[in-house]
Amino acid sequence: MSKEKNVLQTLTSFTSLQQVSSSLLKSIAEVFDVNTVYLAQREPNQMNVLDAYNLREDIVQKGMLVPYKESYGQFVMEDGDMEFTSLDLTSDERTMHIEIGKKLGLKTFVGAGLFDREGNPFGTLCLVDTVVKDLGDQEISLFKHIAGLLSYLISLDQANERIELLSTPVVPIFNGIVVLPLIGIFDEHRIDSLTNKILQYCFEHNVDYFLLDLSGISNVEKGLFVRLRTILDSFLLMGVTPVLTGIRPDMALSPTFFHEGFSRVMTKPSVELALQELGFVLEK
Repeated sequence: MSKEKNVLQTLTSFTSLQQVSSSLLKSIAEVFDVNTVYLAQREPNQMNVLDAYNLREDIVQKGMLVPYKESYGQFVMEDGDMEFTSLDLTSDERTMHIEIGKKLGLKTFVGAGLFDREGNPFGTLCLVDTVVKDLGDQEISLFKHIAGLLSYLISLDQANERIELLSTPVVPIFNGIVVLPLIGIFDEHRIDSLTNKILQYCFEHNVDYFLLDLSGISNVEKGLFVRLRTILDSFLLMGVTPVLTGIRPDMALSPTFFHEGFSRVMTKPSVELALQELGFVLEK
């Protein structure tokens, strides 16, 4: 029972699916004594394995794509209660035709549905093994409970994505000139997500000058500066001129700031002064 508590403690100590998945899948495999536990997302015509843990034999890998109609996930997704259990896949008339199961020699499958913040089906939490496992009702009930908590984390992830979009708005000022005020704490995930979005924005809107205002950033860390440098280099490759504004004294005094080459980028104390440098004046 202590192992089961450890699984739930692992799950409730994190605030996102990305943070918890690897350690949680390992804990589930150990508690249920099964070889493989994995998370899969339902896509239009396939199941996409987001993460997987194999206790002994390497059966399912992260990034594996399985056609929907050839996956066991279909039985979960199409069940009214979003759950499916087969403790002997080879003799179960519902599953004996699945080719991937034959190829991998799978015998046991338990799957529970995952839902997004709108209550729509997101994917599945599954466990599989190449031997028949004697899993009782209590264990299967615990597994479904874990899936329910994972759905809550998926909802948090999706809510945070929307918050990030709202908290980092790209503001067009003039044709070809935009401003992005960076506000709050920027961890590795947030800055990487932001990078993809702003580069795509530049590509779609023919941006000439991109002003990054740093005055609202809460954390001054080496990792942040390294990633900002990547953004600036990407701008230059795309023909976009980056301009940094709002550099605070604590940033300017950081050795990392110079090591990452920020001194070679146009900098101005404020967005207004940067626009004046570019030949524009904001009218009040």
